Parts: sequence; C-alpha cells; structure tokens
Amino acid sequence: MAFLRENFPENAILLNSSNPAYPPPEIVNKAGAEAWFDGRDVYPELCHHPHQEPGNRTRYYSSRSEGCIPELHDAFTRWLDKQDNHNVIKRNIGLAVSPSLMFGLFSEFLQKTIPYGGKVLGASPSYGMTFNTIMECGGFYVTETCTEENNWKITPPKLKGLLERNSDALVYVFLHPENPTGVVYSKEELEELASVFVAHNKFRESQKLPPLTVAVDQVAGRVRLDSEEPLPVLGLMPGMWPFTYTMLSLSKDISPGTGIAIGFGPEAVVNQVRPRHGVPYPTQHAAAVTFSDEPEVMEKLTAHIRRNNAEYLKNLEFITLKMQEMSIKISQHFGREYNPEVPIMAPLVKPQGGFQLLAHAPGLFGARFPQDYRLCDDPAKRNSNSSVDLARYMRDKAKVVVVPGEGFDIDPTKMAFRMTLSKHPRTYEKMFRVLEEVFLQLGPPEIENTRNNKGSSRIFR
Repeated sequence: MAFLRENFPENAILLNSSNPAYPPPEIVNKAGAEAWFDGRDVYPELCHHPHQEPGNRTRYYSSRSEGCIPELHDAFTRWLDKQDNHNVIKRNIGLAVSPSLMFGLFSEFLQKTIPYGGKVLGASPSYGMTFNTIMECGGFYVTETCTEENNWKITPPKLKGLLERNSDALVYVFLHPENPTGVVYSKEELEELASVFVAHNKFRESQKLPPLTVAVDQVAGRVRLDSEEPLPVLGLMPGMWPFTYTMLSLSKDISPGTGIAIGFGPEAVVNQVRPRHGVPYPTQHAAAVTFSDEPEVMEKLTAHIRRNNAEYLKNLEFITLKMQEMSIKISQHFGREYNPEVPIMAPLVKPQGGFQLLAHAPGLFGARFPQDYRLCDDPAKRNSNSSVDLARYMRDKAKVVVVPGEGFDIDPTKMAFRMTLSKHPRTYEKMFRVLEEVFLQLGPPEIENTRNNKGSSRIFR
C-alpha cells in the first residue's frame, strides 16, 4: 500500500509498530553474554557452506551463523512437549531459526512450498505483511472475510467452504492471535477448525493430491490480555501435527533483544526451510533460556510477560477512555450529539492477544478538511472518506503514524486503523492532545456512508 511507503514526518509519534514495553529479564541477556565470553558461539558443524577458519570470531561466526544450536533445540523440545496435551508429536521435531519471521521463516517456506502463481488461503482482516510476502513469493492470496457477526473469527463452515472452493491451494495461513483484531481462539474452537483441516487432507489423500500445509503465525503467542493461560497451538490439535508449520517470535513476547523467530513442526516440513540469514549463536543461547524448565527461570519469565501484558491492558483502558472523551468533544464541535454507535474514535475490537489495537473513526467519515490541508495524492479532495485519508491527515497534521485499515483488507469506509498498545503512557497523552487539536480543525461530515461493509471471499494477486 502506497501509504506505508511514504516518508514519516520528523519527530513523529510512531504507533504503526512497536516492541514489548519492558526489556527482558537480566537472566536472558546474561545467557547470551556468557555464551559469547565463554566461547560457546562456535558451531562449525552447523555451517553448510565451504569456508575458511575465520581470523576474527566476531566478524565471522556471529554474522554467518547457520542452523539451530543443540541447546536451543533441546530446551524448545522440552517446552513443546509440555504443551502437547493431546500427545500428537510422534516423531522428531524440526526446528528452523531466523532473525525475521516474515522475511525469513515465512518467505523461505512459501518459496519451497508453492509454485509461481500458486494459491495461499487465509482469513481477513489479515496482517498486511502476509499479503506482501505471499505476492513477493509469486503466489496470490485467497481470503475468507470475517466480520463482527462471527467475532472476527473464521468458523468451521466458512473454512470448509473456502477449502472446497480452492482445492488446488497448497498452503493455508492461520494467524493466532489474529492481526490486526487481536482475537484469540479457544482450545475448543481450534479443535473444531482442526477437524476441518484433517478431513480436507484425508480427502486430498484419497484423490492422490499433496496435503494442504497449514502455516501458523503465532508471533505473539505468549501475549494474552484475556487470560493468564498459555495460548493453545493449532499444530498440537488432534491430527494436525503432520502438516502444520508453526512460527513464533521472541521479539514480541520477550524482547527484540532476543532477535529470533522459530519455526517448528515435523522434520519433513521444516527441513524444506533453510533461512538465508542465520541467528548469532549467543542470541540462540539467550533464546534457549526463555524456554527453560528451571523453576527460578520460569518464575522470572512469567513475571516479565505478565508485567508487559498488564501494561498493555492499562494502556488499552486509558486509550478507550480518552477516545470516548474526545468523541464527545469533537461531536459538540460538529454541532451534534455524541452517538456511541457512530463515535468519532473508539476501539473496533477489544484485543484478547498481542499488543495491537484495531480502532475506528466512523464519526469522521465525510468530515471536511481545513482549507490549509491538501491530500498528497489528490489535492482537490476536500473530505475524508477512507481509512487512508484519515491516517494521512493524522500523520501530516498531528505527526501521529498509524496503519490504515485498508492495509489489512478492511473496508476503507469503516475508517479503521491499527495502533500499538506498548508505548509509554506519556506518549498516548501527547497523542490525544495533538489529535484533539487537529480534529477541531475539521468541518462537520458532509457525506453519508451508505456502503455495505459485509463481504465474503477476496483474491489478491
């Protein structure tokens, strides 16, 4: 989307993406540093390319690290075994590591799995980088639209219909928590979806077709706002393990300092993925600690994750309150009564996982821009009638950067946008102060939104 490629103003309030609120526990950083100083950063047996013995350990091994070190593999395997309540893991676990989930684990997986022009299935709204990565890998994305009526989740009947209409697809992408909505599926809901996937692959087997692989993006898997229970894993539901590839990212639930994404599943699936960029071995040692089963370490990690999650919830409550207060004030400025059904700004979905908030501003649809403001792509346009119009106005006038809903395949007239919940409270106080100033410069809405926002399947080439 063009908006995401445009330059951001200097000193902008960047709410388009972020990292965990607090740095990781000292024990995590210490593990990486000790591995470095103790010389446990040299694993020549993992290097699969011809090389000469490096003269500088720092320059070579940390920049050309390949594969997953045994310490991380063992710690992760023990951790995963505790999550396997259905005892579905019957073979060795394959593990791939990369500095990036989207540009490493996911893109490499797609390049090995789908032919050029191949279909990838999923649900929308969906993470914008998922669209981009699929198309950059030569595929096209076929999605089933989820709406408020189904709590923004894909249901078993909708999933079954999507699979039956696209029997030539080889990959389904499942985000958990969903991004941008932050909705979470219960264990029972995942079991129902799993039964649909398993039945579909049994049918494919009877037709002598290759199985559909389910790629699960569980990037913020330990960030839950609705419960302290661990997020259930689709790949560990009955029958799912043989054809599921799950991706985690420690940069979202622990800290960007760990800088590692992990892909796991049966070896037959994971061994296809060989990321172009490795993860420095000291970083892998730090990552191994985050999956430790030692009680003292687990206690510190649990406390760290709960502290972050509590911060996100506190920010969510503050943002919700300030949006309501601003809605009342701007409604009065427009000469209208405050209508909670069409607020100036409010959360569109209350997130249950992850640290992103999907909000909307239906009360600003059709609002008239001030005389001194001109949209960069259409200077003659005088009214805000899409989420991109709104996001550009917020960026240009208030220096507040969010991601417009169109980047997630949300109807532009919903005036939706995604923002992070992980900034310092002072950042949000400043945001609302400047937003109120620029919204008071808008004229009252002059256009009625008559668009039907309900949808079904979409294809992105």
